[in-house]
Amino acid sequence: MGRPSHVAFLVTVRYREPTYALRRGVEPKTHQRTYRVIAVSADEAILVAHELFYREVVASNVGWAREIVDASAEWMASA
Repeated sequence: MGRPSHVAFLVTVRYREPTYALRRGVEPKTHQRTYRVIAVSADEAILVAHELFYREVVASNVGWAREIVDASAEWMASA
């Protein structure tokens, strides 16, 4: 058996900012970010996207939490 083949996935991460909404007195909205990830499987692609998302959270340096609500991966067919 050979090494598993890596393929491209589009991973959509949906998240909320509950402490921001609480401070503003509004219902939390669901936002989303999409990442292009090269991985062996959809599950691995989602894990990589979670890591990328949390790196962006730290880099954004905002004062409120961002919580992942859901994530999904879609295989990208080659052109």
